[in-house]
Amino acid sequence: VEGAGTLGGGVASIAPTNGAFGVVTVNTTTAAQTFTVTNNTGATVTGISATVGTTSPASSANVFARSGGTCGTVATPTTLTNSSTCTILVTFTPTAGVGYTGTVDVSASVGILGSPVTLSGTGNIPVGIGSVTGGPLAFGNVNVGSTATQTLTLNNTGTANLTGITLGAFPTGFSRSGGTCTATLAPGSCTIIVQFAPT
Repeated sequence: VEGAGTLGGGVASIAPTNGAFGVVTVNTTTAAQTFTVTNNTGATVTGISATVGTTSPASSANVFARSGGTCGTVATPTTLTNSSTCTILVTFTPTAGVGYTGTVDVSASVGILGSPVTLSGTGNIPVGIGSVTGGPLAFGNVNVGSTATQTLTLNNTGTANLTGITLGAFPTGFSRSGGTCTATLAPGSCTIIVQFAPT
């Protein structure tokens, strides 16, 4: 149940009435979303203060946080004359790979239609996803004393670096002769050039 106090036939309200931040990489802070409180009561509204909090998980304080705006706080409430507005800026900084909910709660000398605003967002833990293309390698007939090369491509289609990349032992006559792969691969791709030199 929600309602809004009226002083002159109109209402005081907040918009939008929900803030969906989507999927955000863990420990990354989003751009701020703006929520606007409007006084259309026909009179001055006093004692305006906004608080932002996380409701779930319960131990996740400050995941949703106020980052600015012109509306007041509990310590320093503000006043809006009729037909004027103030703003509340909110950011989302997930700390785990779970879903979060929160609220923007506005108090004033009258009820604020749309308050509390519902906030939501999900934390995403980056992972690397590796795959190799270009194989199997078939060198065919190569003259003794000559060499032939073919290229494998290592792909990282994830959202985090692949680390600890190493190559196993090559059979006799085969070796790595070049390419761009190192021990770490950011999202993207690199190459491994394999050489066949029969003896």
